[in-house]
Formats: sequence, C-alpha cells, structure tokens
Amino acid sequence: MNRWQFWIDRGGTFTDLVARHPSGQLLVRKVLSEQPDAPGDPAVAAMRELMGLTPEQRIDPGLIEELRLGTTVATNALLEAAGEPVLLVTNRGLEDLLLIGDQHRQHLFALAIPEPPSLLAAVEEVPCRLDAEGRELEALRLDDGFMQRLGRHRKAGIRSCAIALMHAWRDPVHEKALAKLVRTAGFKTVVCSHEASPLPRLVPRGQTTLVEAAVRPVLSAYLAQVQAALGDQTRLRVMTSSGALQHPSSLLAKDTILSGPAGGMVGAVAAAQQAGLGASALVGVDMGGTSTDVFCLPAGAADREWERSAETEIAGFQLTASRLPIHTVAAGGGSIVSGDGGRLTVGPRSAGADPGPACYRRGGPLAITDCHLLLGRLQVTAFPAVFGPDRD
Repeated sequence: MNRWQFWIDRGGTFTDLVARHPSGQLLVRKVLSEQPDAPGDPAVAAMRELMGLTPEQRIDPGLIEELRLGTTVATNALLEAAGEPVLLVTNRGLEDLLLIGDQHRQHLFALAIPEPPSLLAAVEEVPCRLDAEGRELEALRLDDGFMQRLGRHRKAGIRSCAIALMHAWRDPVHEKALAKLVRTAGFKTVVCSHEASPLPRLVPRGQTTLVEAAVRPVLSAYLAQVQAALGDQTRLRVMTSSGALQHPSSLLAKDTILSGPAGGMVGAVAAAQQAGLGASALVGVDMGGTSTDVFCLPAGAADREWERSAETEIAGFQLTASRLPIHTVAAGGGSIVSGDGGRLTVGPRSAGADPGPACYRRGGPLAITDCHLLLGRLQVTAFPAVFGPDRD
C-alpha cells in the first residue's frame, strides 16, 4: 500500500510543504509559520488539510510513510538572540575566555571594534584541571557554595547550562561529574563540550557548547510538538547543515544551524543537473523572511563530492559543525528596518509571520518587504494568498 510522503521547509516566516499523494500526485502548499488564531503547528495543519483530516481527527498509524524536515528554527533563534539564557561552567581563571575568543578581527583596520555577541547569562568557575594528554593535574573539588550559587541562577530564570573544560575531549570525567550536579540543581538543558564538540581548542569547542545549550530547547520543543501531532509511528528525519538526514533522537541543534539552506542547496543542484546545467558554475540565493542564504559552486563541482567545512561561523559565533558551503546573514524579507541618526539599519530582529511586515496589515513594523513593495519591485500577483488581515 502506498502512503503519504511529505517534504517540509519550516522557516521563521513561511513554511513550504511538498506532498506526494499515495496515487503519486505531487501537491504544494505555502503557509505562515506562525498563526496565533490556529492551534498547533501550521505545517501539521497543512498536512492534515491535504490528507482530508479535521484538526480533531487522529492520524492513523501507517498513513504517512515519512516526513523529511528542513528547519531554520535553531538558526533564527541564534540570529535573533531568541535562545535560552545560558550559564557557563568552566575552569577557574577562564571566566572571560569565550568573551575574549581568539582575538580574530573581521575588519583589520576598523577603528571601532564592536563588542562580540554573547549568549552568556552567568559564569561559574570551578577548581579542576587536566593536561593536554587528559591526565589530572588538579582534582575537582566543590564546596557547598557552588550548589547554592547554582540555585540562585535557577531562581534567576536560567534553565540551560553549558559545561566547557580544558582538554575535556581527552577525558570527560570532570564534565560528567559537573553535569550530574547541575541536573540535580534543576537545570533542564545541560550540554557538555565533549558531547557537543569532542575536539581540541577550547574556544570553538566552548562556543559550540554555548550555542547548543541556547538553541537546543527551542529546536527540541518544536520537533517534539511535530512528532506528538503525527504520532510515534510516523518516521521523522531532519536535514542537517551538511546535507544529510538525521533522526531527532541523535540530532544536535548546532548541526541544524543551516538545515533549511542546506536543503535548498541540495534541491537547487538537483534542479540544475536535471536541466543539464550540472557542469556549469552555480549560484544560489534564498531570501527568506528572517535570513538570506547564498551558495556558490564552481563549474563541475555539482557532479563531484561536495566540499564541506568543518567549522561554521554564524552571527559572530564559531561552531565546530560540518556544513555545506553556504553563507547566511540576518537580512530577510521580514527583517525590521529602523532609523539610526538619519540612516536606515536592518535586522537582526524579524517581524516574523505574525504580525509580519507592515504591508501584511496586521500592525507589523517597517521591514525590507515594505521597502521593496514601495519601490515597485514585488510582483504582487505572484504571491500566495496568505497575507492581509484575513490571509486572502
């Protein structure tokens, strides 16, 4: 028996859905990613609509063969600084290390150096140390005051903790012991650096751990919501930044930072190959509601094994996460435009799907979409009927 198949790209503003009917027919839908007047996830609601089910009807086991999902939920949480505030636990004397970073300057001759972004809400230093071979130089010794301070951080509203110690990738014994204590103190999300990035170099490993701790709750909540709506019997796989599909149980949030754009690149290259352009140089541009993503492949690269980077730099954070050669900036159609001393600035905050840009007529702020509309650049008749107070 043939079953439904779904491919979904869940962006910060729009959710695009392609479905294959059991008969083989392909169906396409585009919906807003946030619909406050409609319960549940808009992507799941669109799936139900295509299958002819009401919101109250249960999805029968075996009705859906598979859902493949590309999502920028983690990306947008990072770009818009909308992740969870994070407590960092690190070695004594290294409190400022992740703020200092590796002193890399993007603009070498700039006179004004802006303060680097930070996900830190608080830092706790602990006395312990391993050498570069993983041998213990200083044992982990914690007093009662450490647990008391953890309790104060929890009362302050911090629910995520990142633990990043020197040379923990060699031996995670100290990180594991700390993680157990932190969980006892009531932190819901605890990420150790040896799990998030089991590699040398504390700065990128620590920054990766911070990002994971900040955005994992956002991504996990979304995926759990989708899985609960579809039922455990539905196979769900998520696109990663490297262009691979992965089950949510083994997925790290930092590996989905370029999930949606990676799916776009895979699709764009496939379309070029089908059109006989696989040997040509390819440039792809995806301007979404929250971010704009660009890739470039030299001539002939589409037919070879694609080059992947071991590190990802996004929103000022250096992550150890395999990714396709995609660059992203926090400037999409919904990016908010504001005035600053007589000039216009853009982003990184986005108007999202609700209320959306001002031209959605739902009380939203001025956004890039409004600028393009006023300049006559938008082909209004080509847009789907999802805008306006009645989304018609």
